[in-house]
Amino acid sequence: MEQAMTGSGRRRTVAMVFAGGIAAQLLTIGIARFSFTPLLPVMLEQTALSPVTGGLLGGAIYAGYLAATLLLSLVRAPATRWALYRAGIVLAVLTCFTMAIAENSILWAISRFLAGASGAAGMLLASEFLLGWLTARGGSRDLAPHFAGLGLGISLSGVVALMIPELRWDGQWLAFGALALVLAPACWLLVPAPAPRPAPTRADGTGQPTRPASSAAWFWLFGLAYLTAGWGYAVGATFYVSILGSNMFWILLGLACSAGAIAGSAFARRFGAHLTLTGCYVVQIVALAMLAVPMAESLALLSAALFGGTFIAIVSLSLAEAGIRAAEPGRAMARMTLMYGIGQVGGPLVTGALRSVTGSYTLALLLAALLMALGIVVLFLSRRLS
Repeated sequence: MEQAMTGSGRRRTVAMVFAGGIAAQLLTIGIARFSFTPLLPVMLEQTALSPVTGGLLGGAIYAGYLAATLLLSLVRAPATRWALYRAGIVLAVLTCFTMAIAENSILWAISRFLAGASGAAGMLLASEFLLGWLTARGGSRDLAPHFAGLGLGISLSGVVALMIPELRWDGQWLAFGALALVLAPACWLLVPAPAPRPAPTRADGTGQPTRPASSAAWFWLFGLAYLTAGWGYAVGATFYVSILGSNMFWILLGLACSAGAIAGSAFARRFGAHLTLTGCYVVQIVALAMLAVPMAESLALLSAALFGGTFIAIVSLSLAEAGIRAAEPGRAMARMTLMYGIGQVGGPLVTGALRSVTGSYTLALLLAALLMALGIVVLFLSRRLS
């Protein structure tokens, strides 16, 4: 049987498994979660939705993701985690259709909260199941293709919005729901179910980490830096289309994100995780600052590319670094995600409020850039504790 899994047959099997993971990212992240970004300008124009309420809905998405992450940090049984993954797939489909039912802010908020929760299925659970499947078969544990699917999901949401501009806001949500139905079977059938795994061991065969677990001080400093990255990411990811006025920038951002997932891994192998992370923070600050000032279309395209190329690299490298340095990698990665989620909730809420008061996104963008600059300082302090 093992022989049958060698060569081209094994490659096809791995490709199918990754296809399931990418489909999960396209559905739960690209459609259920991020479709709100290209549709936000349409809803602001055609409904009674205000910038403040739009910010609240953006915050609800990240609150849902945060709540789901907290739940996953408490649930350990593989069968339960598998059931939660499939529940996330169902929610991803349903929450697109519920957005079109009525012009009701409470309904929209519930829908966006549950859509955010479904994002944990593609981002966290599918990643976990793919990693376990690859590890059990002795293959490469590089999940870069899976995380590249997140960027493809962002681009997909922008492409779909461009293809259906003649539809009203509710019709566009129905179109996204139809696409979600198309993707759901691949997510359901191709992502491998989790299996019990033996206790992790290291190369020395002792079952103990060869690298000592980092201190609690390191975790909190590194986590605070990661929180600022979550804030900066949420501001850009929620309001990019509204700020630049074109879904083309959102599509480019997603494509850059896919490339960033691959490039971040390569740079970390060459220069180390901390130096690569610092560089990504700097580049994302530049991208946010560029958004805060009027600029030519070419520079706007550059801003979108810089932003998209760095935020997924920050996520993947930070989670990996937390897992490597912890005695319990899974729990450490979940706690790190919670830190990022706090920034994801706060960013859109503050941005929507500042936009309402000032009439522009400038102050909110500069605040996000400043917080990420402070994050670099905290990141440096955490490195001194390594």
